[in-house]
Amino acid sequence: MPLLRLAQRALGIDAKSGVLVTGVEPDSPAARAGLASGDTIVEYEGSAVTGIDDLHRLLTADRIGVATSVVVLRGAERLQLPITSVESPPS
Repeated sequence: MPLLRLAQRALGIDAKSGVLVTGVEPDSPAARAGLASGDTIVEYEGSAVTGIDDLHRLLTADRIGVATSVVVLRGAERLQLPITSVESPPS
């Protein structure tokens, strides 16, 4: 999702795009971290997230169980939320 240039400057975001959160599973790591539908993820563990491919690359097996942070834009706010990734249960 492209970010408005004015929002980039006002919130100190270098990225020109991010990943829009369209839903959050109850009791998931995202829900426990406080992510909500409509948030835009722009950073994970200090690395820019400009698209879903970036986020997938950052969510690797060696990060499971490791506490880190995610930066999201929510409305006119820039929020840094603590998050710990977990392995998805088999389907």
